[in-house]
Amino acid sequence: MITMAWLVPSVTVGLGLALGGIAVGAWWRAAGHGWAREFGHGATSIFDEHEPLGVMTDRFPSQTVRRARDPERPPAAGRVGD
Repeated sequence: MITMAWLVPSVTVGLGLALGGIAVGAWWRAAGHGWAREFGHGATSIFDEHEPLGVMTDRFPSQTVRRARDPERPPAAGRVGD
């Protein structure tokens, strides 16, 4: 029974060290290959001249077009004022 008391902490510490080592190794590899440079470039790489950075071009459908309510169709559940 005494050996079982050390099983959970030793497995937990072992997994923690292994996962920590994997994380450090992944960061070391990323830094060595230049993947960790210019974090901002990856965040802004999806923008182009059709959708410039800082200009909102996406809109929710109910904000752009207000449709007249169809008297035959009841309003959807959970939507107020539609």
